[in-house]
Amino acid sequence: MIANARDKDKIATAVSRIDALNKPSKGDKPKARKLNDQALILMKQSKDSDAVPLLQEAHRADPSDVEVVNNLAAAVLNTSFATYDFSKAKELLVDTLLLKPNRHIAWANFGYLYAMEGNESAAINCYINFYQFAPDKQKAFKALTNRRDDPNPVLSRVFATACEYISTAMPPR
Repeated sequence: MIANARDKDKIATAVSRIDALNKPSKGDKPKARKLNDQALILMKQSKDSDAVPLLQEAHRADPSDVEVVNNLAAAVLNTSFATYDFSKAKELLVDTLLLKPNRHIAWANFGYLYAMEGNESAAINCYINFYQFAPDKQKAFKALTNRRDDPNPVLSRVFATACEYISTAMPPR
């Protein structure tokens, strides 16, 4: 889906195929959400490493909860900078998109991951998918536009290129 971000028909076909796959069985959603909420408080305090065990427990409690696995992926991604080993975060983002391929926030997380790995082309396509799947296109485009001046030159280029493509090929309404 990353390579085909600019082809709506191929994206739609991929989403349909992924949606048809078997999903994990539903688990203890109340327990998972309670742990998720506790972890989100920690993440807002930039304590992602403390949030990871809570999110792992939440994921074990309900492996079908896309919110939990996406937050786990984000926390793992944020803790991966010490080693620049993003493999676990990438695996969790794939799991998120297997549960819900049109989860726009997961695409934004994937874009950030690829940008940090130096794969600008993949990052741009992920941000295009972020925009395509966003329920509020104007809000999504504004979020991308606001990041064009990111102090990280790779991120700045990625956001600028994604915005340029979106504004010409699929302008926000």
